[in-house]
Formats: sequence, C-alpha cells, structure tokens
Amino acid sequence: MDRSQEQIIFDCLGRLLRAADEDQKLAKSLLDQLQNQLNQYEYKQNKFRDEVGIKLASTLNESTFDIVESFKSVKKNAINAAAEYEKAGKRAAWRMTWAGIGLILLSAIIFYGFLFLYLPSPQKIEALIDEQNTLQNNIDTLKSNGALMRFSYCGPKRRGCAKFDKASSAETFGTDSSYLILDGY
Repeated sequence: MDRSQEQIIFDCLGRLLRAADEDQKLAKSLLDQLQNQLNQYEYKQNKFRDEVGIKLASTLNESTFDIVESFKSVKKNAINAAAEYEKAGKRAAWRMTWAGIGLILLSAIIFYGFLFLYLPSPQKIEALIDEQNTLQNNIDTLKSNGALMRFSYCGPKRRGCAKFDKASSAETFGTDSSYLILDGY
C-alpha cells in the first residue's frame, strides 16, 4: 500500500474521531444544559412551592420527564456514534489488510513475470551448455592443429612468413632439413 492510501485511511479515521469528539462535546453541552434546566426547575420549585403548590409540582414533574427523555435521546445518540466509530475502525482495518494482500500478490506476480521473461528455460540452458562444450572442443582441436601460429608479410616484396619456435629451431626436419617448427603449434 502506498503512502497516499494510508493517508486517506488515516484522514478518514481522523474525521471519524473528530465527529465522535464533536458528538461527545454536544452531548456534554446538552447534559450541561439539562443540568442547568434541572437546577432552574429546582430553584423555581423551591421558590414558588408555597405559592403555586400542587400545580407547579405537576408542571415540574412533566418538565422533568421531558428532560429525562431528552437525556435518554442524547445518550442513545452517543452510544450510536460510538458503535459507528468502532465499525468504521474495523472497516478501515479490513481495507488495510486487503490492500496489503493485494500489494503482496501484485509484487509476487511482477517478480515471477520478470523471472519467466528474462531467465532461459531449462531446455535452453541445456542447449547453451551443449553448444559451449561443442565450441570448446572446436577451439581445442584448432589449437592442436596450429591455430595459434602467427603469419605475416615480411621483407620489401611482402612475402609470406611465419614466426618459428626458437626453442626447437635447432631441430630441423625433412630430407633436406628445410622444415622448422612454427611458434604456436
């Protein structure tokens, strides 16, 4: 997986964390508001209890019920946000896993593709070894038949000449001793 894909995943995770954090701040704010409302209701209840009596107590009970219902709703939203965050984390982990597996498979395919394209087959290697052995045998045969002799042109008339082996030049051959051993033979 390349760095840009990792960055995208981390950006998504960051956004999810920020959204969860904002939901938690909203929940805290709502809870604070609820607490403030509850405090205000309690204050009013204490202040006007004697004046309003049963009517105010009934109204306060209804308001408290609404506050509790609002609190339950906020709590439910916070639980849902946490569950969604956990699901998103699992999805991101699976995506990373599959991307890694895909990258490994692609690398293996490319590696074996290059091996297949650029390495010769076992039959080709065997044929090349046989050809090398044949060529080496031909070279050995040519060397034993004087392939290393050096011929040139000598003198003002540019006549053919050959280099002789000085070590064996004292030795001559032929009926009139006109033959010498050439160098490289």
